[in-house]
Amino acid sequence: MRLIQFGDYVLPLWNKRDVVSMGDHGGATVNIVGGGAYDSYGSGASPEQALVLSTQFEIIATSASDVQKTRDEIRALAGTKARLWATFPDGSLRFAWARLARVQMERRYDFIHYQPVRLDFAVVTPGWRSGTPWDLDSGLMLDDGLLLDYIGDTWTPATSGESTIVPTFGNRMVTDAIVVITAGSAETITEIRLQCGACDWTWKSTIPLDGVLSINCGTKAVLLNGADSYDNLTLNAGHTVADWLQLLPGNNTVTITFTGNAGCTATVAFIYLDKYA
Repeated sequence: MRLIQFGDYVLPLWNKRDVVSMGDHGGATVNIVGGGAYDSYGSGASPEQALVLSTQFEIIATSASDVQKTRDEIRALAGTKARLWATFPDGSLRFAWARLARVQMERRYDFIHYQPVRLDFAVVTPGWRSGTPWDLDSGLMLDDGLLLDYIGDTWTPATSGESTIVPTFGNRMVTDAIVVITAGSAETITEIRLQCGACDWTWKSTIPLDGVLSINCGTKAVLLNGADSYDNLTLNAGHTVADWLQLLPGNNTVTITFTGNAGCTATVAFIYLDKYA
């Protein structure tokens, strides 16, 4: 894999070298008096900690002013947060949210048209996500802050208690999906229960006609028509994990039970991106 772009800045390729590792997966054990340790994650995978990725390259130009211009462009990015894009051997593009934590530039008297650079990126959300950087004429990148990360079709349950398959095609568990329930134009919904593996929760209130309930399982935010509705969500006895929704690699069976929605016109959408190590 090769780091190619940070935000809308394309990383130079001249003599480029990347150090791309994974974050620490330790920290899941607690020492026990008398020896040994308790593994708080049992047989499950422990979460990946924040990590630093680095890239080194060289600026080469025909004039000192051109070198300085490129140097200033890079230094201006220090401390900013954006999507860090990488290309993989199969040609696919993936990204991770990162902050440019450090810019290093060695200066010597003979560096006139030449400048070696090292950039260290602090990855704040470990794991690579599938996607494609699609630049608009304005420079805005699709998927940035917009609900355009949608994978799969909108589901219309034909009856309460119906199940559907939600697939992921990466090799890491997705824990930040957004579940969006939209009521029909003729029936309200007063209760929604979601079950998927070790996840089991219920939301109780009223989704009005054509109302939208959005449950962000990553940030643990619940919005009803844009207003906070966090207090109306309860984790049931069958919910045995910290995450609100865990989508494992492969097919995931999700069951939705509802009260109301007599005409079965409500829709359910799962918004997420595949995740890779």
